[in-house]
Amino acid sequence: MKREVFRVVRPLVTPAQVRYVLDPITGNYIVRYVGTRQELVIQPRAFSKITGVSRRSPLGSLTLSMDVMKELGFIVGKGGVQIERSKQFINYA
Repeated sequence: MKREVFRVVRPLVTPAQVRYVLDPITGNYIVRYVGTRQELVIQPRAFSKITGVSRRSPLGSLTLSMDVMKELGFIVGKGGVQIERSKQFINYA
């Protein structure tokens, strides 16, 4: 008897990790969503207001909820988990 195997690829309800750095030329924050290729530029006042980070902080990392990620402008899932069908089968005797 064969059964299909499913695996959870990435839980979408867990908090997201971002890294930020203050660009000395423009004065804006460059924010990167860790684990993806998403990156955005945001003004310091807006970034501080949304995340609560001090305007004096030139770089760092944060763990943010998906609601805050959406508010910043990142593209994130709606919640739940993403399920992917595996190419393997389990054989039961």
